[in-house]
Amino acid sequence: MSGALLSRASLGRVSLSELPADLADVWERLSGLGWRLDQFELLAPPTQGARNPVRFARYAGKTVVIRLPRVAAKVSGKTSARHARERHHQAAAAEAGVTPTPLLADPADGLLVLPFVPGQHPEPGKLDPAAAARMGRCLGKLHRETAPFDQGTDILRRIRRRVAQVATDAAAARRHAAGLPTIARALEPMLATLERTAPPLAPCHGDLVPGNIIDDGNRVYLIDWETSTAGDPHQDIANVCLRTRLQGAARATFLETCFDGHAVAELEQARARVQLWEAACALDKALIYWRNGMRSGEIDPRVNGWTRRCSRLLAAPGTRAAALVLDNLAAASMQSLD
Repeated sequence: MSGALLSRASLGRVSLSELPADLADVWERLSGLGWRLDQFELLAPPTQGARNPVRFARYAGKTVVIRLPRVAAKVSGKTSARHARERHHQAAAAEAGVTPTPLLADPADGLLVLPFVPGQHPEPGKLDPAAAARMGRCLGKLHRETAPFDQGTDILRRIRRRVAQVATDAAAARRHAAGLPTIARALEPMLATLERTAPPLAPCHGDLVPGNIIDDGNRVYLIDWETSTAGDPHQDIANVCLRTRLQGAARATFLETCFDGHAVAELEQARARVQLWEAACALDKALIYWRNGMRSGEIDPRVNGWTRRCSRLLAAPGTRAAALVLDNLAAASMQSLD
């Protein structure tokens, strides 16, 4: 769901008989909020979110975002459990102040109504230190001040499982991206290091792409909690660095703010783990598109794009230095136990 400022013409108020079918199907639940049609106004045609259609509307002068159930989706126990986990996590994140409080969240089929948050998504490569600090404070609240989340997808385990699949059929993987088997193999020691040095589980968003980050100039909000989980907070942080192309002073400020209050040794390890996770996140994207292509029989050019991005990150001096830092810290820790 987009949090960017709306610039759409109003479609006007409608009667019950004029409601679009997708809204008519859920109006009974919307009316449970006390809504009346004479105060309800559609603002734009529906847009398609990552999984569900989304509508923007205005009720009693306030703009809202309505995420509708997936069209023709078969609601299963697994789907309902995923939406129930999402609702639980979203409520905890709202309590911590990192996401708007839902007006309605129905785990039965994922119907969700949120107050519209005006603001801008971060533009990759163009964040200044002040905006980076706002993002860092938001993630710090999520990871350290939010009530515990339930555990969902283990991203590191998913990557390692798919790396093994690529190794099993390297020839097929090369048809999608010539360098994929080589890059996947090169990252294996770093994946093992990430597993060996994992911090305690923390509430994590799990999909921090720019479209899920809204900056209103004073604070940052996160939206779309479907992939949220108890996980490795450094993966969340690394994904922000990767997807917003954070570099230089903005990156330094972001990490400093994320890890505010860390002891020096903890800070050194955390920075190093973020560096390795950034390469792992790039490989994860390549593997996701590779896996989808294997299922569909089509080659997705994004596999090659993300493989090349991972290759550049692996070759960066900072990545090699981070691996050495973590290996040295692990060795020092073992010596202290002897």
